Amino acid sequence: MGREVRRVPANWEHPRYTIEDAPDEPWIGTIRCLLADYPGAVARWDERAEKWPLVEDLRNGGWKPYEGEKKSFADYAGPRPDPKNFMPVWPANECTHLMMYETTTEGSPISPSFATPEKLARWLTDNEASAFGDRTADYEFWLRLAGGATSVAVIANGTLTSHAITTADIDDPK
Repeated sequence: MGREVRRVPANWEHPRYTIEDAPDEPWIGTIRCLLADYPGAVARWDERAEKWPLVEDLRNGGWKPYEGEKKSFADYAGPRPDPKNFMPVWPANECTHLMMYETTTEGSPISPSFATPEKLARWLTDNEASAFGDRTADYEFWLRLAGGATSVAVIANGTLTSHAITTADIDDPK
C-alpha cells in the first residue's frame, strides 16, 4: 500500500526526469521514483554477492565453494544499486522538514515538504491526498502517519480500509 514520511532539507525538490535521463520522451518532466535506503540496499547487495560463489554445505553445515559453472551475481540479481535511483543521504541536522511519499512504486512524493507533522497532515487532509488508491483519509490518520506510524491496508468482510498503526497498536490492540 505504502505511504511513508521522509525527512528532507527545507529546500528539497524531488527530481524530475530530464532529456538526458528519461527512459522515453513522454517521461521528460515527470517525477522520478526514488527508493529510500541506499546504504541498506548496497549492504544487502554486497552481502548477497559475497555469498554468491558459495553453497550451503548440508552434510557438514556452513558454506562451501560452489563447484560448477554459475553466472555472476550481477547477471542474476542485476547491477549493484546506483545512488541516482535513491533519495540523497543528507546529514541528519539538514533534514528539518517532512514529506509524504507513496511507496507502492519505488517512491514518489504526494506532498510538498513541511516543517511540522501537523502542517503536513493538514495539507494532506485539505488536498484529499490518496491514503490508498482512490481513498482519502482524515486529519488524525495523516497526523499519526506523519508522526511515524506505518500505513496498512486491511480487507475485512469485503471492505478495504486504511490504517495508520504504531508498535503500540500491535502490543496493545484495542
